[in-house]
Amino acid sequence: MTEPSNTSNILYEAHHLIISLAKEFRITLCERVNWTETGYIDRLRRNARLKHLEAEEISAVMRAVLSKALESCK
Repeated sequence: MTEPSNTSNILYEAHHLIISLAKEFRITLCERVNWTETGYIDRLRRNARLKHLEAEEISAVMRAVLSKALESCK
């Protein structure tokens, strides 16, 4: 999730991790629910109603991405 760093700057590391979360979430979710990136953005902007299975997948991806991020902080 995070790139190797040659610095010990915890602020940089934290910032990079948080920024990369959104990208990883978007990419993983689009793969799992077969959305294009344009479809993802469109659903965000329209506040689209989601199918039940899509909502479940969003929750699962969110938990997975956050868990991975927390593991990388150890």
